[in-house]
Formats: sequence, C-alpha cells, structure tokens
Amino acid sequence: MFDALQKLLNETTIEYMTTDQLLQKIGELFTNHTALIRKEIKDSAEDVKKELRAEFKKAIERSQEETIEVLTDVINEGHNLHEKRIKRIEKHLDLPPIQ
Repeated sequence: MFDALQKLLNETTIEYMTTDQLLQKIGELFTNHTALIRKEIKDSAEDVKKELRAEFKKAIERSQEETIEVLTDVINEGHNLHEKRIKRIEKHLDLPPIQ
C-alpha cells in the first residue's frame, strides 16, 4: 500500500489534482489495501478452521476407538466373572459341569 501511495505522490498528475481529488485517491488506496488485508485474514481464518476440523475429527475418532476398547474389556471381564460365578455355584451344588 505504501508503494502505491509513493507512486501516487511521484505521479506528475498529482500536481493537477485538487485537495479533494487527492484525498479521494488516497482514500481509495486505503480502501483497496484494507480489502486485501480483510481477504488475507479471512483466508487465514478459513485455513485455521480446516486444520481445527481435521484435528477435532482425529480426536473424536481416537476417542471412539478408546471407548470401544474399554467397553470390550468391560464386557469380556463381565463374561469371565460370570463364568467363574457359574463354576462356583456348580461346585457348591455339586452339579456336573454344563457342556
């Protein structure tokens, strides 16, 4: 932007501009530069959003996998305890093992 402003100041047509015209031209330069900065910020924000979405997705997938592993362990342990309980009952009642 400062390069554009310097270029404007170096132009020979500046001598023929009124103060209002010069201020209008400087305002246009600032407006254009501001628009470019806004676009860069918006693009940067979109990139950050994409990265965050990807990280969140990975975190959710890991969490789901861990949940499945824990639930599998709980179910297996419950089954093992149930089997032990049945064997104790059979032993206590002196029943033949179930086949």
